[in-house]
Amino acid sequence: MTNPETIERTTVCLLDEAGVSFSVAFVPNRTPETPYPLIHWCATLTRGKASHTFAYIQGIGHLPAPLKPCDCPPRSATFVDAMKRRAVAAISTGMVGSRWMEALSTWHGPKPLVPPTASDVLYCLVSDASVLDYPTFEEWASDCGYGPDSRDGERIYRACIVNALKLRALFGDSMLEKMRECLQDL
Repeated sequence: MTNPETIERTTVCLLDEAGVSFSVAFVPNRTPETPYPLIHWCATLTRGKASHTFAYIQGIGHLPAPLKPCDCPPRSATFVDAMKRRAVAAISTGMVGSRWMEALSTWHGPKPLVPPTASDVLYCLVSDASVLDYPTFEEWASDCGYGPDSRDGERIYRACIVNALKLRALFGDSMLEKMRECLQDL
């Protein structure tokens, strides 16, 4: 398996070769009190005057671990509440809260969340673009665990088609295949 740093360097080289720039921006979560808080990003790929944006979502497992969210035993209701408040604040603001670090005896103010890398985002987009390899929704649904009459499955299928066509317009088929090969080990 290739290490993630090598994959990221190769991805950036492929973007350069294709003349495509990559940027990502945090998008505040407007409904942070959901059962499963998520971190929202807007990724933009630009080539010349053509620019396409894509939603990219991470789970809260991508938040940095706190040193200690509260003076309470792990798995207690208080501990879980403290972790949830921390996650809700982070996904609403894009910042990880302040904390005192005793070892350094310094105050660390809020820090921005670490954005996803180009290889993280492109791995998902290129994987979703494999939808173009299926001649019908039913075949795609069968391979992806959806029923042939699933409305959610069809909504996801159509969104994947839209994104896949945007990617193909930016990269072309041969570069898209190079990206797929590069990112398969991620």
